[in-house]
Amino acid sequence: MSEERYDLAIMGGGPGGYAAAVMAARHGLKVVLFEAKRLGGTCLNVGCIPTKYLLHKAALIAEIRQQTAAGVFKDAGLFSWKKVIAGKDEVVRKLTHGIDGLLASHQVQVVNAAATLTAPGEVTAANRTYKVKDVIIATGSANASLPVPGSAGADILDSTALLQLERVPASLTIIGGGVIGLEFASIFAAVGSKVTVVEMLNALLPGEDREAVGVLERELKRAKITFQLGRAVKGISGTMVTLADGTTITAEKILVAIGRQPVLAGIDAAKLGLRLTKPGHLQVDSHQETNLPHVYAIGDVAGGWQLAHAAYAEAEIAMAQILGKPCAVQLELMPRCIYSLPQLAAVGLTEEQVRERQIAYQRGVFPLAASGKALADEAGTGMIKVLSAASDGRILGVHAVGAQAAEWLAPALTLMNMKGTVADLATMIFPHPTCSEAFKEAALAGENASLHLPRPAKGARSC
Repeated sequence: MSEERYDLAIMGGGPGGYAAAVMAARHGLKVVLFEAKRLGGTCLNVGCIPTKYLLHKAALIAEIRQQTAAGVFKDAGLFSWKKVIAGKDEVVRKLTHGIDGLLASHQVQVVNAAATLTAPGEVTAANRTYKVKDVIIATGSANASLPVPGSAGADILDSTALLQLERVPASLTIIGGGVIGLEFASIFAAVGSKVTVVEMLNALLPGEDREAVGVLERELKRAKITFQLGRAVKGISGTMVTLADGTTITAEKILVAIGRQPVLAGIDAAKLGLRLTKPGHLQVDSHQETNLPHVYAIGDVAGGWQLAHAAYAEAEIAMAQILGKPCAVQLELMPRCIYSLPQLAAVGLTEEQVRERQIAYQRGVFPLAASGKALADEAGTGMIKVLSAASDGRILGVHAVGAQAAEWLAPALTLMNMKGTVADLATMIFPHPTCSEAFKEAALAGENASLHLPRPAKGARSC
């Protein structure tokens, strides 16, 4: 078996892996990256990007149908699902080729083979041994399977398989009311499927602000998505789902979207002595280093936020440590975006968390029904909520529901990372008309100073 030497080996070519490779190469390190499938990982190939393409088309189709029903268009609304799928695949192809070129331009050695971490500082792949100083494990995650009888039928799909459907199913049962489940529910409800979402918990998105989730749930129900909350699945027979109470739901297709689990292929944690968390992720410290010196883990395999931008941030943290220049990244200010129709976006604390921590606070809510731009776009459903500390006006959390809510987080993220306050916002000029200006309006609403909201009733006060 031949041997090669590098400064850094990266196992996995997803967002965290390729980002770390580029950072390392820019600092003069000799880098080898192993990816058995396609560069870009889950996010680019079967996750973030293809689903957002479908959501864009689904929103467009839904809007055209609404405008046709309103008489703005005539005889519109027919579409080709095959063309939609082909367009999605083309976007993915362009971006994966882009990453190929990006890594090549930085002279990163890409090995298209499964890799095994045989020891700290040693990786094997395709009958070669690679000796390195540091290793970054970025092997990602995979769809979790449903542990009930009958869950392996031909019409029971995971998110990867659902992305390849050649036609729209007449009906779809989605098991799991998390981010993945809600995004696919929005897609297929918009293009004509009868969608039912089954969630074992009593509420959707339990980690998010209850008021914001309530607004989202109301809008999803208006889109004719049916929810079965607090209902566990007992078993599946063909395309029939049986719930714990004996209720049955039958649909043409079934999507299992109950979460994701870490991929540890090529990593024998017990043999290597790598510590795992209780959920089975690689345990890391504040620098993303495992208990083995010079072995790091980033992205989904390390737990934490299972988000592409979290993997980017963790790659930055790990590389800073490897380069001897430790940095502090505010991972607690992680933006969370659910690209359902409408979207839910948030950063910082929920109102429930603020109360649990017994922080005196102000809450300001600005409804999109009062936003000129939202109404002009016929997207006046939703809201922005800003939570701020009563003591100094510091922004504690921002929660938005609306057609482009994820895009509205930018000013909030900037301000919160700079420890900004409501007073800082009061002096800023936002462009009009935009939906982003609703952020300022919501923050000022907490001080009863919003320009476009009626005077509050006497006795109204902050929490």
